[in-house]
Formats: sequence, C-alpha cells, structure tokens
Amino acid sequence: MAIGNDFTIDYGAKTVTHSSGTTVYTVLAFFQWLATTFAAAAQMDDDYAFVSDTPQVYRWVNGWDMGDETSYQFLKSGAIETADAQKLFSNLYSIGDQFRSSMIYIIQNSAEVTPWWGVGNIDILIKVKSGGALIDSGNVLVMSRDTDCLYDHNIVDLSAGGRNPVGVNTFEDGNYKTTGDLYLDVDTVTGFDIGNYVKGVTSNATGRIQYVDGTNTRLYLIQVEGTFETVETINETLTRGGSGTGSTATNHATPEFNVIKGYTDVIPLFVQNKFTGGTSGGTWVYGETVTQAVSGATGKFIAVISDVLYVQNTAGTWNATGQLTGATGTYTPTATVVQNYLSKDLNNGAGLQPYNIVVDCGTRVMSQVYQYLKYICNHNSAATIKGDAGEEYRSALAGTYTDSKQAPFGTFAGGTFFGARGVWVENYATAAFQLIDANAVQQLPPNYQKVSVAHASLSGCNILVAIRSGGTITKNQYTISSVTSTTIVVTTTIDINKTPQTGVVRVGDIQYTYTSYASATFSGVTPDPTGETGSCYVPLLDVLADAASELSDNVIYNAAIPVKAVVRKYGFKDFTLDTEFGSGGLSVTPILAVDPQAS
Repeated sequence: MAIGNDFTIDYGAKTVTHSSGTTVYTVLAFFQWLATTFAAAAQMDDDYAFVSDTPQVYRWVNGWDMGDETSYQFLKSGAIETADAQKLFSNLYSIGDQFRSSMIYIIQNSAEVTPWWGVGNIDILIKVKSGGALIDSGNVLVMSRDTDCLYDHNIVDLSAGGRNPVGVNTFEDGNYKTTGDLYLDVDTVTGFDIGNYVKGVTSNATGRIQYVDGTNTRLYLIQVEGTFETVETINETLTRGGSGTGSTATNHATPEFNVIKGYTDVIPLFVQNKFTGGTSGGTWVYGETVTQAVSGATGKFIAVISDVLYVQNTAGTWNATGQLTGATGTYTPTATVVQNYLSKDLNNGAGLQPYNIVVDCGTRVMSQVYQYLKYICNHNSAATIKGDAGEEYRSALAGTYTDSKQAPFGTFAGGTFFGARGVWVENYATAAFQLIDANAVQQLPPNYQKVSVAHASLSGCNILVAIRSGGTITKNQYTISSVTSTTIVVTTTIDINKTPQTGVVRVGDIQYTYTSYASATFSGVTPDPTGETGSCYVPLLDVLADAASELSDNVIYNAAIPVKAVVRKYGFKDFTLDTEFGSGGLSVTPILAVDPQAS
C-alpha cells in the first residue's frame, strides 16, 4: 500500500510514525493498512496494534501508540484513542461554503491551535484529551474570519470522540469590495487578480488581493501576514505562501500604506471598574492610561459621569482609595467596584440605559467604524480585546449575549451600523446607527441634523445662524443661574431640540464655547465665564469661517425651528436670510456680493 511508504512501524518501540509524504489518509485506510500488515504470517508473533470499535472510532491496543502527535495531522475522518485511554484525538470536519476559500481556524482552551491544514473546509483530528482529562471539557471554537468575508463561528463538543461536523459559512462583505486593510504602491498591476495572493520575495510577507486599482497601480490587500519591504519584488501566488504565477511587480519607496488598518482613532473600550466618592480634577482624555497610586494598577480612561469614574482594566488590582492619575486628570476615590456597564442617554426619549462597551469613533463615518471594528477581530489580528487575542472576540459578555457572528461589534447594511448588544458609539461623523443596550432593548438615535453654510469665498466671514421670533433673533433664550470657571448653569432645562451637541453660548455679544451640556448646565465652557449674569442664548452655528464650508454639530430635530442666518465680512454686502431648520437640517449658500464702497 502507498500508505506503507508514508508511515513507519517500529515493532520494538510499538509505534507507528509518519515519515514521508503529504497525503492525508482516512483513519479507515490507516486501520486497513495496519490490519493487513498484522494479519501477515511474519507479524503473527507481534502484539496486535490497532482496532476498530465503530466505523468512526478506533483505538490503540497492547501498548501501541503513534510515534509522535504530529503524525495525526496526516489522518482524517475518524477518532483515535490511546491504549491507556489517556489521550483522545477526535475527528472534526466542516461543512458549508467559504467565500474565496477563507481560512478556518480553531480556538481550544483560549488559544489558537497552530493550523497544519489549508484554506476552505477541513477534515482533521484534534487532541481533546490529555493525561486522561478532557481539554476545556472537549469543546473547541471553530472560526473563519478573513476580513473581506462576513465572519462565522460555532462551538463543537468533541468529548465523545467519533466524527463531528461543524457548519462554517462565510459570504462576501460588500463593505470591503473596493478597499483593503492596506495597499501596496507598485509599478504595475498587470496580471494580478482579485482573490489570489501576493508574496514579497525579500520579506516573505503575504496578503490576499482584495482590489486592483489600475489607475493608481495599487494592490489593496487583506489578511496580511508579515511586513512588505521597500523596493522589493512582489509575486502573485494562487495560494497563501505558495509559489509564483509569473505575475510580478516592484514595490515603491513606502513599503505599505494603511487603509482600514490605519483607522486606529476608532477606539473600543470595555467597562470593567468604576470608582466613586471622589471629584474629578484636571482634564481626562478618552483612552488615556490611568495609573493608581500605591496599587500600581493601570487601566484606560472611559468616562467620568456624575463624579463616577469608569475604566477598562489593563494590569494589576485596583484599591479603593488610591489616587488615579491620567495625563492631567486626577481623581481620589473612596470606593471601587467591578462593574461591566455604564449608563448613557441617546436623547431619544428612553433616558439613561446601560452599555458595556464605549466606542469612540474618531469623528469617522460609521462605515469606517464598522470596518475597523471588524478588522481588529480578524484571524491573526494583532489586537488585544478584553485581555484576549482579537481573533477570539465574540461579544461584550461571551456566553451570555447572543454572538453577532458576521461582525462581533455589529453589522453594517444600507448605510447603517447595527451595533451588537451592549455597544455604545460616540464622537461619530453621522448618526447612521442603531444600538442595542445591555438589557437587549433596541435604541434608535433621534433625528440628528446640522447647519451647513458653504461658499467659495466663505473663509474669513463671520457666520451666525440663530433662533428667531418673527424677524428678530431671540437673545433671551435662557437666564443664567450660576457660573463656575468652566460651566454656565441656566434656570431651565436646556432644550435638546434647539441646541447643538457642542457649540457657542452667547452672553450679550460675548461668545463662550461649550463641549457638552446636560440638564441645565453647559460644561467645558471657555473662556472663563466668571461674573456673567442675565440672559444668554445658543445659536445653531456661530463661527468665524476658515474654509469654504462650515458645519454645526448635531442638533436633534423634533419640529421646524425658525432661524435667521447672517453672513458678513468687510468687503461684502450683508447677507441675511430668514429661514427654517427642518427635518433635513439646513443648508445655506449665501450671496456674497462685493460691496464696492467697502473696498
């Protein structure tokens, strides 16, 4: 038999070891070869080696064993147990379709099993018992996560041995069609085809071709392993790490150009601890390192809400009273507790609701946020998420929440990001999302809209878009109750349907910027408003233009708001327009006519 050329029997050591070849044989074929061998007259005085308990379950007997565990990598379609029942190798095979033969990988006991198999469906033997004890109760997590695919995974119990199927199906992710994790700037793209691979001749770096840009001679890649080098030859290959097809190019001066890989200003953080009893001082920055005195514990800053400070843990164990320090912020608590959520108000009428994860979107559009959050969860991801490898991440509370298999942080369709359970987003370019809070209740954002003013000659113009009554700007919208060096408190609740998320409070003719507001308080106010009293109002846009277009922050639309838009600059005639901020916001294109008398 050909199998006899690939495996070697050592009758003295009572071992069978794979010794040559790359063919993977069924366990049945392996059994039939050994049964034939030991039935021969010459072996009648040797102990029998291998028996079949069922068509799918086989067992070493009489002290025989495989010479080394890597030999099991050349068998499939059956389970094998050692003679002393201390080891069990179960058969795992996948069924389904994988887009562009995406790679299937296996997580066992929170670590990836080093793959010896190729892309596409698998049929392998996995060690699930060692020293007589099941490894992780015999469970394995079978995953496929190439970034141009919608991901898939399933958990399989292999404890009973035998032959075990697992469904794995991946599909094309349309949001990756014309982009990639990074791109190579090459001298030619002739002969390079989407779905094939490239390999750097010098660096041995590899990646799968996701998009070919013939105009700019760029190769957009996904699933990149290694780092491409400057001015090296790039070969196309049919398989990951395979031999060249004949198509070659030369990489230009910069080895790699980040695309989705570079969206690192999108930062997801997990709520893991909260501190109470203190008052925050200085300025905190989302995602910055927090260090505690005495304990030396570190974490990442998430938020201070009502004098409660929330962090993601990094290292060490927090104590209840040690001072917390960031770059400039400080906080001395009186108590700390493990907590996996904080409360956020989407301003949609539902009030404060719990969320486990806060994602700072880095002012990016939601399609880019989706792409990056999916990228950091891909196979062989360099990211660490909640203390584990990014490729293992499943949900905010794995085993409790239903997994969003196709994209763990949330999916994207029709221009909208659909967040997985417990995911909160903030600091985004547009509110194109739907969320599910930690209680599994869907939360839809209100109708966020903006004021836009645009003109080729807008730079240098003062712009004011403010609420009006009839033809007059309403300058007594609120009455000041009190101020601090960084806050203005008014006597009534601030109207969320007439107030940008960030913007300007005008006290008379003086402009004070604010970074947030809640209830009746404007926070992050500059310059220092100490001493201010009387009336104030909040324009929808109040800015000195430094570009050809200016945009307000989000305003929650509820009903049409009558506004007056004023654009002025010396040298232009006054532009004033009475109009409305409506369900689609407001776009103003001012008429900037030159005033010949002001030249």
